Amino acid sequence: MTGHREGREEPVVGPVDLASLEFRGPRRRVSRPEGDTRRDDLWWQISLGVFVGLLAHSVVTGLYVRLELYFGLKAAGNALEQIIDDFSEPAPLRRPVQPSAMRRSVPAAPRPLGTDERCVGGKRFRRVENGWVQVLEACR
Repeated sequence: MTGHREGREEPVVGPVDLASLEFRGPRRRVSRPEGDTRRDDLWWQISLGVFVGLLAHSVVTGLYVRLELYFGLKAAGNALEQIIDDFSEPAPLRRPVQPSAMRRSVPAAPRPLGTDERCVGGKRFRRVENGWVQVLEACR
């Protein structure tokens, strides 16, 4: 390992001479010929097209909503006139309700329980060979 130094050398910065330092000026834009305004006018044309499109959409939507409201209100007015006509006609004469028809029928008293029947919770049960069967009659 000859020719190779043992250790690392740090760089040394000496005094800086600012006289040789140059500053650049701002970059200049490439000038276009005076007659070339197509690119400048393009964004105006796009903006105007979007505005006109949105305006047309708003007009069509507004007309559609007004048309729907017109037909809806017209149908509601016709329905209201029909209801008014129905109520203004005299009601047909009806027979008066008889007081006997107004009374409710009194349920018959439940029959007494048989020897093979039991009453549990208001339900009638009858004894069969292998258990009990509910009978569709009420009991007390």
